Amino acid sequence: MDLLNLRAACRIERGEPELALADLLRSLRLDQARKETWMLMAHAFRLHGDTAMACRIPRSGLAGTKFEHPLLE
Repeated sequence: MDLLNLRAACRIERGEPELALADLLRSLRLDQARKETWMLMAHAFRLHGDTAMACRIPRSGLAGTKFEHPLLE
């Protein structure tokens, strides 16, 4: 997971949110409790232009409640 998150962070930095989201989804499938992954996910959604999803993440994923999104099914 650490390597997936690191690669996602690099991809966010490079302006590649779609690739970052793919890495973060893999990381979340391994452990949905990691707050770092959720924060990176919020950054990736914001960069992708989906600010509504980026704002929902801290209220759901970081709070430990179930986070529903088609990508996480």
